[in-house]
Amino acid sequence: MHAPFIRDAIEGFLMQQTTFPVEILIHDDASPDGTADIVREYEKKHPQLIKATYQIENQHKKKPKTDKYVKPHPRRGKYVAMCEGDDYWTDPLKLQKQVEFMEANPDFSMCFHAVELVDGHKKTGRVTGAGNKDTVFDQTKLFYSDGFHSPTASLLFRKEHVENRPEWSTKGPVGDIPLKLVLSQKGKFYYINQVMGVRRIRVPGSWNDRVRNNPVQEYEYHKRMIPMLDGFNDYSKYKYNDEVLDKKLYYTKKTFFFISRKERFFLLKQGRLSRAINRLSLFKKMEFLAVLLFPKLFDKNGIIRRFVSGKKPVIFRIKKAKQIAFKKNRVNHS
Repeated sequence: MHAPFIRDAIEGFLMQQTTFPVEILIHDDASPDGTADIVREYEKKHPQLIKATYQIENQHKKKPKTDKYVKPHPRRGKYVAMCEGDDYWTDPLKLQKQVEFMEANPDFSMCFHAVELVDGHKKTGRVTGAGNKDTVFDQTKLFYSDGFHSPTASLLFRKEHVENRPEWSTKGPVGDIPLKLVLSQKGKFYYINQVMGVRRIRVPGSWNDRVRNNPVQEYEYHKRMIPMLDGFNDYSKYKYNDEVLDKKLYYTKKTFFFISRKERFFLLKQGRLSRAINRLSLFKKMEFLAVLLFPKLFDKNGIIRRFVSGKKPVIFRIKKAKQIAFKKNRVNHS
């Protein structure tokens, strides 16, 4: 739900001071919360600057798109900067700084910056980024933090690198991770250690909120990330093979909490993950085996549960409820 936040996002776009022309392209996926009305208000005030696309029906889960799909406006610029509707930019020179760097460094495909974390409308005092100084980003880190170091609202990249994206990069459950993986094969990444935007966390109705509270979606997310990584491995000619296998093992382990033992062994065999398992320390191998055989003894982050006075802890009761809901939803979806 973006209606409570979309004004902040649009105002962050409008405040940008640049020596080059910009266009603001907004895509509303049939939001039922009044977001479209707010966007239309701004589009009417800035018709030369804002071009909005309004879907007639939500297309997020439509594969392929339905006949009611409204094609978005084409991107005409040399660079693309992204921002989710519940995030926003805070530095009026953000685009200017990023474009100046990219213009001076043609061997870079993307640059990004630090952002402040805000809980709804409440400041947390926390900042996320990729370090404490401007630096060339180590692209192997793409596989170890699910993009927390490079939030979507901080990204700016060359449009030419994503005009004909490989099929594997469009089949995953999210868009930002495969986007960065594609860009990693087009050039280097640069991190600017300046806070120039805000990422909101724990927003009710957001993608993270929906996945975290829906066991079917959580399972599907982890499951669908695995073939996406296989596609990237082929695309990159196995440049990051060890990192890809480690991440596949991570997602495979995450699915163990939702499926039967037979399904767990099948998924493990299908993933050809023996190389990644062999690279684990002895302790990690034992932990992985324990989760494979006895997932109910752990929470979904692999942390062993504590049993006190013979009572099952809250986390166990929550997980059991999620597994029951998951099984019911699987029956309904079949």
